[in-house]
Amino acid sequence: MSPVSAAGKSYVWVDASEQRCCGEPFRTGDVVAWEANERPGAQRVVVRLGQDWAERIRFAPEHHGDDPQGVLTGTVARIDAVACRREPHGRSLDLVVGSGRLYEVHADVPWVPLVPDDNTELWTHEGWVVELGAARFER
Repeated sequence: MSPVSAAGKSYVWVDASEQRCCGEPFRTGDVVAWEANERPGAQRVVVRLGQDWAERIRFAPEHHGDDPQGVLTGTVARIDAVACRREPHGRSLDLVVGSGRLYEVHADVPWVPLVPDDNTELWTHEGWVVELGAARFER
């Protein structure tokens, strides 16, 4: 085993659509063991939260079993739901690049309703940034 961080933390991107489909529920304080990949979906994080977060987030669970690189274990120290603004474009709602906002939650709730103060913008739940304490990644 090679430790990700001996006494620190590791950030994980948990995609909302994958979690709703195949993920096991988790909450703050849980010890998790996720099949995961390193640095997958960095572009997903860049368009939602920007380059800074894309550089911090090191892992993403692989819920569908498609060639995970290893198993990530750790204790869930913090969970932030990620919401992004959407704008109408023809018949679709397009993600507004860089509009992501983080909201601390204590469980992977399947939907985080976000109602803007002025009720004129549409926000969608995109996923979670999970901080794992004492994380380890075994290939």
